[in-house]
Amino acid sequence: MDSTGAAAPPLLLGISSCLLGEAVRYDGSDRRDTWICGPLAEVFDFEPFCPETAIGLGVPRPPIQLLGTPQRCRARGVEDPALDVTIPLQRLGRERARQLGRISGYIFKARSPSCGLSDVRLLGPDGRSRRRGTGRYAAAFLAARPALPVIDERRLSDPRQRDPFLERVFAYHRWQRLQASRPDRAAVQHFHRRQRLALDAHGPAGRRALDRWLEGPGRRLAPSRLVSAYLPRFMQALAPAATPRRHHAVLQGIARQLRPRLDAADRQELEELIAAWTRGELPRSAVLVLLRHLLRRHPLESLAEQSYLFPEAAEQRLRQIL
Repeated sequence: MDSTGAAAPPLLLGISSCLLGEAVRYDGSDRRDTWICGPLAEVFDFEPFCPETAIGLGVPRPPIQLLGTPQRCRARGVEDPALDVTIPLQRLGRERARQLGRISGYIFKARSPSCGLSDVRLLGPDGRSRRRGTGRYAAAFLAARPALPVIDERRLSDPRQRDPFLERVFAYHRWQRLQASRPDRAAVQHFHRRQRLALDAHGPAGRRALDRWLEGPGRRLAPSRLVSAYLPRFMQALAPAATPRRHHAVLQGIARQLRPRLDAADRQELEELIAAWTRGELPRSAVLVLLRHLLRRHPLESLAEQSYLFPEAAEQRLRQIL
């Protein structure tokens, strides 16, 4: 339960079934991912799905491929071009997008003609093969749920891409909890204030644009419509990379607010730790640990609930804060 008494949505991810070890690939194999089935599974529940078996293709089955251009492509049989599953896959993508309203993100199978996000082998009209297609199920799903955080298992294996994905997933889940609580306007404003530093790390211009929207057009919306309209703008503001320079600006801003309350030794320790992180000698998590310690000793209401400083335990457990 959250503070309103509403049931909190579970931590749930959509996922390609083969990544969990289900033998559903065209050749009867799986692509079990040890990190997904290990650390990630300790925090998240999964909604596994294989669109190719769902439309009636068996295991094993004749392989399919993408033909055409990135804007207009078909999913057809490699050995039998008369086999065209484009429309069934796209219809299924739209249906699943509606059915999986509880998920906070989706992990797709890379390079799959049904599930690949952007690097699927695409045979063009000129007969040349390029890796620039999107699987037909994934494309339809994403068109129906454009704000949902998504990734494939290849990108997930790179900590530099994994951490931003997890940050977006947990941010999306916080919004789902907000939506489940049937918030009034004040609750939406409170939610937004809690994300202020996280948004600034992705670019203060995006956060300021969201501020203006909430104070302008957003004020004219009923609360139920406001929370839905907030989501795509919120996720868009989180889309730019949270660069070291932006993180540095956020950390220095926090330090400025704390500095008048600190003694000389604490000020020096904080400055030295931020400098060490800037030089690449420490992870940013070391600075955040010290800031949380200082804020427990010197509470500041403006910082006390910031998701940037106080992520939930599950988020701290999974994210590698560089």
